[in-house]
Amino acid sequence: MRPLLKIGPLTNLQDARSSAAVGFDLISFSLELEQYRNMSPALIWSITQWLSGPGVILEALHAAQAELHETLTQVPAVAVSFPAGADTALPTEYLHLPVWLRTGLNPDITALQAALAAAGPDARAEISLDTAAQADLYADVRQQIIIHFSTLEAGADFIRQSAWIPAGLALGPEAEEEPGQLDYARIDEWLEVFNHRFGTDGYVSPHHG
Repeated sequence: MRPLLKIGPLTNLQDARSSAAVGFDLISFSLELEQYRNMSPALIWSITQWLSGPGVILEALHAAQAELHETLTQVPAVAVSFPAGADTALPTEYLHLPVWLRTGLNPDITALQAALAAAGPDARAEISLDTAAQADLYADVRQQIIIHFSTLEAGADFIRQSAWIPAGLALGPEAEEEPGQLDYARIDEWLEVFNHRFGTDGYVSPHHG
C-alpha cells in the first residue's frame, strides 16, 4: 500500500503548483502567528485557486482561531492541524474535519497514543524523527501516523529499509534550499527513492528536461 505524501507548510504559489505536479497528495499552509511561514487567509485562498489534485491541510496554533475560521470559510481543507500536547483543548467547532496532531522530535509513544485517542477516530499524528531506526518504536500506530524526518536522507533510508509502511510521509523545511523555497532537485531525488519502492504510475518529473 502506498503511503500518502505530504509537504509543507508552503509559502508561495510556485512551490504549491510544483508539489501538486510531482504527485504530493497533501499540501499544508500555516496560520501560526508570528512565524515567517504565516500565511493570511486571503493568500491561502488565492494559491489554492490555482491548484488541482492535492488536499489542503491548515496548520494552526490554538491562538490563531480567528484566522483558521476565516480560512475554512474560503478553502475546502481536508484536515486541520494543531500541536500535540497543547494545554488548550481541541476546538470542537472544527472537529467535523479530521484533526492532525504535530509533535516535536521523537515523541513519547504512550503520550502519542493517548493524544490520538483523545482527538478522535479519524485523527492522525505527524511525528518528527531524526533517524530511520527510530521509526520502529511507532509501528503499532502505523495506520495513524505521518512520519516527517529531519533530513531527506533519513527519510530515504526509511523508505529503502522499513518492513512496514505508515499512513504517510511528510517533507518540510529539510526539503528547502533556503527558507520558504523548495529545493526541487533534492525533492526529485527523494521521490525517485519513493517511486522505486511504491511505483510511479508512469509519472515523469517535470523538473527533468
